[in-house]
Amino acid sequence: PPHPLSPPSPPHPSPSQVVDLEQGFKGIKRFKEQKTRLLRALADAAKQAPNAYAAQMSQHLTRRTHWLPEQLLAALKPLTMADLANFGKAITRDDRTSIEGLVLGNLDAARAESMLTSASAKLVAAPLPFAERPRQGVVDLQQQALVLPVSHPNKDEPNSAVQLALQFGRLGPKQAATAELLSDMLGQPFFNELRTHQQLGYIVGSGLSSAQVTPEPAPSPNPNLNPNPSPNPNPNPNPNPSPNP
Repeated sequence: PPHPLSPPSPPHPSPSQVVDLEQGFKGIKRFKEQKTRLLRALADAAKQAPNAYAAQMSQHLTRRTHWLPEQLLAALKPLTMADLANFGKAITRDDRTSIEGLVLGNLDAARAESMLTSASAKLVAAPLPFAERPRQGVVDLQQQALVLPVSHPNKDEPNSAVQLALQFGRLGPKQAATAELLSDMLGQPFFNELRTHQQLGYIVGSGLSSAQVTPEPAPSPNPNLNPNPSPNPNPNPNPNPSPNP
């Protein structure tokens, strides 16, 4: 039993209380400061090197969820503290949500599940079933070539970049390991040929990447990749994607 003089245990917070924002002048001041800081960071992202912007554009066009900095900047500018408060209340009180965790360290399965259960009890008001949770996906280009010219958001940027992506099919363990080894072996010759001999650019690199997949078996490739992207050119991805080097 607890000691007679020990303070009472604090009440278990409701999900909406966990993300309550500080009210009054302090809360408004902190909101403005954090918003200004994020606006500056997103505005500076438009000044990134062309090779970095090309990589971001590739991710944006082929991934289910990947927003460009200029899109986030435009969406953030009109945001108010009331919007932030309503969003916090919605995800913890009104909407169905879920928490997923990756636990690394000297924990057994029971303790890891206990941590996840405790966090869910504080943040999840109505659980979202696993089958309904959104998953990242990649557009299936169906072995077709796509050439997409994109203007850099910084008109004063004198440099340019070219990114070539080769899309593989779904790989088994042996194929994936082979692709990883091939990527490692091609890295140095690729750099030497383009950077040293042909001198096509100062920043040259190659690599292999893979995206998360969605377990649905039925593919829905998007045949309408827009060659002239609008401010929101994100296509509907294939829900059964493959690694995208």
